[in-house]
Amino acid sequence: MTVTAACDPRDALARLLAGHCGQLLDRETVLTRLVNPPTLGDRPVVVVLFGWHDGTTAAIAVFDLHLALIIAGGLLGTAPSPAAKVVMAGHLDRDAYDALAETGNVIAALLNSSQPRPLKFTGLSLATADLDLTEAGAYRIDFSMAVSGLGNGRCALLGPAIGATATAAAEREERLHDGGPPGLATLFSDLLTQLFGQTVSLRAGAALAIADGMRGAVAVYARRDGRPGAVAVCELGLAALFGAAPLMIPMQVAQEQARAGRLSGNLLDGCQEVFNVLAVAFASEHYFLAAVHWLPGDLPQAVRRMLTSGTLLPAWEVTVPDYGSGLLAWMPAA
Repeated sequence: MTVTAACDPRDALARLLAGHCGQLLDRETVLTRLVNPPTLGDRPVVVVLFGWHDGTTAAIAVFDLHLALIIAGGLLGTAPSPAAKVVMAGHLDRDAYDALAETGNVIAALLNSSQPRPLKFTGLSLATADLDLTEAGAYRIDFSMAVSGLGNGRCALLGPAIGATATAAAEREERLHDGGPPGLATLFSDLLTQLFGQTVSLRAGAALAIADGMRGAVAVYARRDGRPGAVAVCELGLAALFGAAPLMIPMQVAQEQARAGRLSGNLLDGCQEVFNVLAVAFASEHYFLAAVHWLPGDLPQAVRRMLTSGTLLPAWEVTVPDYGSGLLAWMPAA
């Protein structure tokens, strides 16, 4: 698949890694790619190594010490250790090392998802930023990383595995902008058509904006371990149509409840059943419908991180004959 300029692989990787780190730290995390950043000089850093099984270098992650201690503190639930104390000791304490090793394993799992051969986290150490990293090759991306409520710092990712993962992240975003993985729109259309007894069409190319005060439904599809695997988000008007059409409830009833801002009775039950039927599309991933949440309203933290205000989701325009249309978006968890 051709990657367009609108989906730069380096920026796509930033968003993907931010999602994984946000889930790990249970805090909103933002990575921003830096263009021609100043060098870190001889500042202390934590170097995280990843290797292929033949012992050669697959990737290297470099975190400035301040950021590394923020991450470790976030995982441990403690205030970050003073960087000067760590530098004076010449090493990380055991708790900080273990927390950062956990981060290394998370990054390794992310990298492995797009590699032709397996790699693994092989270790980490305290060093200075001017160390020789030529063994990782020429591919390098520098980021600033901000962890909500904890602070920010610099990091860099280097190596062939980083390039492959960035390309895969961009291709993933391209699929989302096309309306989802190949065939998902057709599968959703077939499921809804069977349920409604009339042809339901899905047209890609729309966008659904997540905003404060938005009225809509959020269906959460969970993995076997209970973690979100994907969410489906739709406008409240479409949720009302989903509730009305299978039961042949008059369109006027759906419109009245949508204007009132809340579904109830048969419309509420019908809409939840539609989202339950759509879970068939995720059977191969073993996802199931865990809950349907309503906006405005509280969302589970893991879901709220996926749907922060200002997020613009690629969406389908769903048309239900004799009832109308509305926007439906699908988003996988990081």
